[in-house]
This record gives sequence, C-alpha cells and structure tokens, in this order.
Amino acid sequence: MFTDLRILLVDTGRVWWRLLPVVMAIYLLGWLGSELTLRLAVIAGDLSPWLTLILFAFHFVCILSATV
Repeated sequence: MFTDLRILLVDTGRVWWRLLPVVMAIYLLGWLGSELTLRLAVIAGDLSPWLTLILFAFHFVCILSATV
C-alpha cells in the first residue's frame, strides 16, 4: 500500500511541476484581462452605462475562466 501511495505522490508531483508554467500563464492572462477590463469599465463609465456593464461582466468572466 505504501508503494502505491508513493507512486501516486511522485507521479502527481511530476505532472504538477510539468504543468505549473501553463497554469501560471493562464492565471496571469486571466488576471491581466480582469485588470484591463476593470480599468476600461471605469473609463467607459462616463461614456455609456451599457458598455460599462458589459466590461464589468467580462471582468468576472476573466476571473472565473482563470480560476476554473
């Protein structure tokens, strides 16, 4: 049983380490998209409330897609 547990932990660590740059890049892109759309929504607040609403909603989409 301990051999199976060790194999599971080693394989999981190896896969996690190999996918870490991809996961970090996706999270970084989600964060960057979130920050940019939030700043654009603040600027667009003076122009159009509907555009602001769309940008603010896209802010949450960026956060959720990066998280999931």
